[in-house]
Amino acid sequence: MRYHLMAAVAAGVSLFSFAAHAEDFTIGTLKAYDHTSQVVTLDNGQSWELFPNTHPNVRVGQKVIVDWQSNLNGDDHADYVGPMPMH
Repeated sequence: MRYHLMAAVAAGVSLFSFAAHAEDFTIGTLKAYDHTSQVVTLDNGQSWELFPNTHPNVRVGQKVIVDWQSNLNGDDHADYVGPMPMH
């Protein structure tokens, strides 16, 4: 019985930590990229702070894909910003 309880607690904790770091993708046109503050903004008004030492190779006006995550504090951070592949 004790083993089942510990397994249930471990599963619950792992699900909680997964939900705390929900990851998403957004596609849009790059409106601004501030190198100093490390913030990218799309033409729809969404903006993300880049993680340190992240330097995307993108230009304003370019269609991009943003891989981002939001934490429990409501902070949105981009893991990746790059050109949208042409299919």
